[in-house]
Amino acid sequence: MIRHALLAIVICTCIGGSGVWQRVHAEGGGLPRMEGRQDTTLPRAGKTPGKSSALPPRPTVIMPTPRSTRTNTPTNTPTLGTPSNTPTRSNTATRTKTRTSSRTPTRTRTPRMLSNPSFELDGYSYNWWTSVSALRKSTIQRIPAISRSGNWLAVMGDANRETATLSQWFYVQPSQKELTFWYKITSTEACGTTTDLVRVWIGTAERWYLYPCKNRVSRFWRSVTIDLRDVAGKTTSVTFEMRTSATNPSTWFVDDLQVR
Repeated sequence: MIRHALLAIVICTCIGGSGVWQRVHAEGGGLPRMEGRQDTTLPRAGKTPGKSSALPPRPTVIMPTPRSTRTNTPTNTPTLGTPSNTPTRSNTATRTKTRTSSRTPTRTRTPRMLSNPSFELDGYSYNWWTSVSALRKSTIQRIPAISRSGNWLAVMGDANRETATLSQWFYVQPSQKELTFWYKITSTEACGTTTDLVRVWIGTAERWYLYPCKNRVSRFWRSVTIDLRDVAGKTTSVTFEMRTSATNPSTWFVDDLQVR
């Protein structure tokens, strides 16, 4: 080795079979320093180190680098505000439990009994239907001096050419057989020529009637009983009706109904 001299030794080495020339620089005062991979192969016999005894360089084979191929495949990428045509499959199963009842609830209607039979519920009709034609007064009135019990009673007539009715629908229990009511009559009509009339209907059947006149005026309350056996266990109606003539009107008072 030669000291204090800058030697340039060009050594042909094949690194990894790539056939690349490398230049090794060495400075005096030390061993040659090699850049890259060092060749640790011993020199062949008969060859003098320092002389070029390497084989011709191998050709460099450059392999083409694979490149991604762009394919113009249309995609249904949803944009903001634009509906997507790609169906979204959800892996979450939603189970809805539907309860089906095989029983149909039956609505039971409680039969309505005769209500407010004494007309004492604050004077209101309470299921009583009333109508008048000439008398401009309520059929149910508060007259404590005449009422049989309490303060209220039904008043019909008391006017010429009057037609007044008082009626109510009610249920007759199978064990009930009769309807009882109490009445009073005042009249100035002469008997035998009278055309005033009072009647009681059960449904569409007339069950009781009376022609009011002077001789039938009652100072005391009288009772009437009507047979209900043919309508037992059914819903029916009771109707009180009064008609007066053109002169000498009569008045009919009714109070305290009872079904038993």
